[in-house]
Amino acid sequence: MSKTLVLIRHAQAEQPHLTEDSKRKLTAKGKSDANELGYLLKEQGLKKPIIISSYAERALNTAKLIAPAVEVTAAEVIVENTLYDAAVNDLLRFINKLDNQWSLVAIVAHNPAISFTAEYLTNENSLGFSPSSAATIRFDIEEWGMITQGSGSLLDFKTVF
Repeated sequence: MSKTLVLIRHAQAEQPHLTEDSKRKLTAKGKSDANELGYLLKEQGLKKPIIISSYAERALNTAKLIAPAVEVTAAEVIVENTLYDAAVNDLLRFINKLDNQWSLVAIVAHNPAISFTAEYLTNENSLGFSPSSAATIRFDIEEWGMITQGSGSLLDFKTVF
């Protein structure tokens, strides 16, 4: 049995000084890039993952734009408040508590935590998580709670420029 985790950094958003951070919207480029990332993930074989997103508007909109390409409805995207402003330890605790019935989970969140978590779980350095990037990580385990540092294998890394 194995588990697959896709860690996704949200698409390009408005500059922070324009609005409250959690309410920052995607730019036109961000919307286009999120759509493209969805199709890159589909081409990779990602199909019907559980998609969990930060509540921040830029992350949630990224998740909802990716969803149709991987055969998930926008309404099925799960919003998780703890993903906003999370650190690596927070993300790891969240991942360790995922429902073991799920074998494929995509998390849409923020840097630097999303990139540091991918590096921590795979022992890969400098993945270069620009906006609209995704790391697909496989774990040869039966339970999400067994995931620890270096326990994952990087299967793929996608980024949209």
